[in-house]
Formats: sequence, structure tokens, C-alpha cells
Amino acid sequence: MDKLPLSQYAPGLARDGFIAIRAALKRGKPDIALDIAEALHNMPDEGNYFQKELTMAALRELLERYPDEPIVQQLNSWAEY
Repeated sequence: MDKLPLSQYAPGLARDGFIAIRAALKRGKPDIALDIAEALHNMPDEGNYFQKELTMAALRELLERYPDEPIVQQLNSWAEY
């Protein structure tokens, strides 16, 4: 994935995050849905690269917690963005 400006990073991550949360809930995995929501709660505002780094760190932790969960692993590309 090519690097996006921060103004496009947050909406793209939010979209994919909502899709992952919905998938977790549909599959009866509310704990995973809650963990995804928690990881994304510091979604960065325009120009706030500190919030972006916090979000990326939270995503990396989430990916480590659920290494074999496809719902979570679909967010992998955003964690290193």
C-alpha cells in the first residue's frame, strides 16, 4: 500500500476498522470487536502524527494478540503505514 496523507489514512483505517468490527460481531466474537474498537479509539486528526503513532502502536499490539485471527490480520497493512 502506498503512503497516504494523514487526511486519507484516518478515513481508510476507520472504514476497514468498522468492517473488521462488524465481521467480529457477526461471527460471535464480541471480545475481538471490542479490542479492535479500543485499538482505534485514538484515530488521528489532520496533522496529528502523535495520534497516528499511538494508533499504529495499538494496532501492532492487537495483531500480536491475535496472530491467527483473519478478522484482525486484515488490518495489518495499516499498522506499518
